[in-house]
Amino acid sequence: MEVEFTDTPDLISVFVVVDDKLASADLTKVGDGWFYFNRIFVPQDLRGRGIATAMMEKVAELLDARGSEAVIEVNPYGNLDFEQLVKFYEKWGAEMTEKGYMVRKPRKTPHEHLTFQEKWLT
Repeated sequence: MEVEFTDTPDLISVFVVVDDKLASADLTKVGDGWFYFNRIFVPQDLRGRGIATAMMEKVAELLDARGSEAVIEVNPYGNLDFEQLVKFYEKWGAEMTEKGYMVRKPRKTPHEHLTFQEKWLT
Protein backbone atom coordinates (compact mmCIF):
# COMPACT_ATOMS: atom_id res chain seq x y z
CA MET A 1 0.00 0.00 0.00
CA GLU A 2 1.40 3.36 -1.01
CA VAL A 3 0.78 6.35 1.24
CA GLU A 4 0.82 9.55 -0.78
CA PHE A 5 1.07 13.00 0.74
CA THR A 6 1.02 16.74 0.25
CA ASP A 7 3.32 18.72 2.54
CA THR A 8 3.08 22.50 2.27
CA PRO A 9 3.95 25.13 4.88
CA ASP A 10 0.29 25.34 5.99
CA LEU A 11 -1.09 21.85 5.28
CA ILE A 12 -0.17 18.21 5.72
CA SER A 13 -2.41 15.77 3.90
CA VAL A 14 -1.81 12.04 3.57
CA PHE A 15 -3.98 9.64 1.64
CA VAL A 16 -4.33 6.11 0.36
CA VAL A 17 -6.57 4.86 -2.42
CA VAL A 18 -7.71 1.25 -2.07
CA ASP A 19 -10.36 -0.35 -4.27
CA ASP A 20 -11.11 3.11 -5.71
CA LYS A 21 -11.92 4.41 -2.19
CA LEU A 22 -10.08 7.26 -0.50
CA ALA A 23 -8.71 7.17 3.05
CA SER A 24 -7.14 10.40 4.28
CA ALA A 25 -5.74 12.42 7.16
CA ASP A 26 -5.44 16.20 7.13
CA LEU A 27 -3.63 18.68 9.38
CA THR A 28 -3.76 22.48 9.12
CA LYS A 29 -1.15 24.87 10.50
CA VAL A 30 -2.62 27.00 13.31
CA GLY A 31 0.54 28.61 14.66
CA ASP A 32 4.29 28.53 14.62
CA GLY A 33 5.16 24.85 15.08
CA TRP A 34 1.51 23.82 15.66
CA PHE A 35 -0.92 21.88 13.49
CA TYR A 36 -4.57 21.05 14.09
CA PHE A 37 -5.35 17.44 13.21
CA ASN A 38 -8.56 17.93 11.24
CA ARG A 39 -9.43 14.29 10.81
CA ILE A 40 -8.43 10.83 9.82
CA PHE A 41 -10.91 8.91 7.73
CA VAL A 42 -10.89 5.31 6.54
CA PRO A 43 -14.04 3.95 4.89
CA GLN A 44 -15.63 1.38 7.16
CA ASP A 45 -15.22 -1.51 4.70
CA LEU A 46 -11.45 -0.81 4.48
CA ARG A 47 -10.79 -0.77 8.23
CA GLY A 48 -8.62 -3.42 9.78
CA ARG A 49 -6.11 -3.42 6.90
CA GLY A 50 -3.50 -1.16 8.52
CA ILE A 51 -4.43 1.86 6.43
CA ALA A 52 -4.85 4.26 9.37
CA THR A 53 -1.59 3.01 10.85
CA ALA A 54 0.27 3.56 7.59
CA MET A 55 -1.14 7.07 7.27
CA MET A 56 -0.26 7.94 10.88
CA GLU A 57 3.30 6.72 10.34
CA LYS A 58 3.62 9.24 7.50
CA VAL A 59 1.93 12.02 9.52
CA ALA A 60 4.31 11.39 12.44
CA GLU A 61 7.31 11.38 10.10
CA LEU A 62 6.28 14.70 8.53
CA LEU A 63 5.53 16.36 11.88
CA ASP A 64 8.80 15.14 13.38
CA ALA A 65 10.79 16.41 10.39
CA ARG A 66 9.30 19.87 10.98
CA GLY A 67 9.63 19.68 14.76
CA SER A 68 5.90 20.48 14.96
CA GLU A 69 3.23 19.57 17.47
CA ALA A 70 -0.31 18.48 16.63
CA VAL A 71 -3.53 19.21 18.50
CA ILE A 72 -6.08 16.42 18.08
CA GLU A 73 -9.77 16.71 18.89
CA VAL A 74 -11.07 13.20 19.46
CA ASN A 75 -14.37 12.90 17.56
CA PRO A 76 -15.71 9.36 17.36
CA TYR A 77 -17.98 8.56 14.45
CA GLY A 78 -19.51 5.46 12.95
CA ASN A 79 -18.67 2.38 14.96
CA LEU A 80 -15.57 3.91 16.60
CA ASP A 81 -15.69 5.01 20.20
CA PHE A 82 -13.78 7.63 22.16
CA GLU A 83 -11.50 5.15 23.95
CA GLN A 84 -10.55 3.37 20.71
CA LEU A 85 -9.48 6.65 19.16
CA VAL A 86 -7.56 7.75 22.26
CA LYS A 87 -5.60 4.47 22.27
CA PHE A 88 -4.90 4.81 18.55
CA TYR A 89 -3.51 8.36 18.91
CA GLU A 90 -1.52 7.38 22.02
CA LYS A 91 0.39 4.84 19.90
CA TRP A 92 1.74 7.86 17.98
CA GLY A 93 2.77 9.77 21.11
CA ALA A 94 -0.34 11.90 21.69
CA GLU A 95 -1.29 12.67 25.28
CA MET A 96 -4.64 13.75 26.69
CA THR A 97 -4.73 17.34 27.92
CA GLU A 98 -8.46 17.97 28.31
CA LYS A 99 -11.41 15.73 27.61
CA GLY A 100 -11.63 15.52 23.86
CA TYR A 101 -8.23 17.07 23.08
CA MET A 102 -4.83 15.46 22.76
CA VAL A 103 -1.39 16.86 21.90
CA ARG A 104 1.37 15.05 20.04
CA LYS A 105 4.82 16.53 20.50
CA PRO A 106 7.56 15.83 17.97
CA ARG A 107 9.72 12.83 18.72
CA LYS A 108 13.45 13.13 18.83
CA THR A 109 15.50 11.60 16.10
CA PRO A 110 16.95 8.21 17.08
CA HIS A 111 20.38 9.65 17.93
CA GLU A 112 19.37 13.03 19.35
CA HIS A 113 19.32 11.77 22.95
CA LEU A 114 22.76 10.14 22.80
CA THR A 115 25.88 11.75 24.18
CA PHE A 116 28.78 12.49 21.87
CA GLN A 117 30.60 9.40 23.13
CA GLU A 118 27.58 7.12 22.59
CA LYS A 119 26.90 8.52 19.16
CA TRP A 120 30.39 8.58 17.69
CA LEU A 121 32.62 6.30 19.75
CA THR A 122 30.57 3.15 20.16
